[in-house]
Amino acid sequence: MALQRLTTLALVGALALGVSACGDDSPSPAPSTSSAAASPTPSATGPAAPVLPELAARNDAVGAKAFLRYWVSSVSYAMKTGDTTGLLRASTKECKSCAKIASEIDSIYAGGGHLEGGGWRIVAIEPDPRLKPPLYRLAVRLVQASQRVVDGSGAVTSRRAQEEALFFAGVRWEAGFRFFGLERIDD
Repeated sequence: MALQRLTTLALVGALALGVSACGDDSPSPAPSTSSAAASPTPSATGPAAPVLPELAARNDAVGAKAFLRYWVSSVSYAMKTGDTTGLLRASTKECKSCAKIASEIDSIYAGGGHLEGGGWRIVAIEPDPRLKPPLYRLAVRLVQASQRVVDGSGAVTSRRAQEEALFFAGVRWEAGFRFFGLERIDD
């Protein structure tokens, strides 16, 4: 199974949910099903940024799962709004895929374009019990909703059908969790 770089998940249609590890030292992560990120409060001007849930302050598997839900919410928020600040803040500096996702989103929105459709949704998360703090690997089943990339002139430049895939996701405790990798495992 060849690892594929997380190239703007569904952004520009390259999201076929094919992702790979982000950092040189980062183990591949995996999904689970527990504590959801705090629900953002909608605003009159658009979606509210996700809020880090209290459970994500725990340096254990429960905290890692809560943080992963928050990170996925941050990716979806960035796709919907073009604001990649939270996504980058929640990711390690070594996470090349995280930087790539943010760069692709920034590029689409900077050119006056936008993404239409949904973001990512976690179906299930399961922690790998073999890894202990500060590293957590989680098996995660993600659904990428169908999307269209629209350029600044209003033309649809790419489309992506809804897709579901299984990944390993990695988070690391650094006085709080940071996301460091995503690798597709169901090729």
